[in-house]
Amino acid sequence: MKLESQIYDDTLDLLKKLISIPSFSREEEETASALEDFFRRRGIEPHRVGNNVWVKNKFFESSKATIYPRSFFCGSGKWKIVWAGKQ
Repeated sequence: MKLESQIYDDTLDLLKKLISIPSFSREEEETASALEDFFRRRGIEPHRVGNNVWVKNKFFESSKATIYPRSFFCGSGKWKIVWAGKQ
């Protein structure tokens, strides 16, 4: 249970940090850097292109198809998730 509690606390701290960083569209460098730092401190190697940051599961196999969500803000004021295809 201690590990679950630590993961919860770490995730909550990350969320608080991300909320505290001003990050307007195309001005998300500090947010991306915070995410990179979060993963690196936990021994997870992040990948970054511009301000886009992602990590791969330790069981990731490039020979298998990958389905990933993409999200964007709709004019109606709601987030819409679009499932992208194979990477």
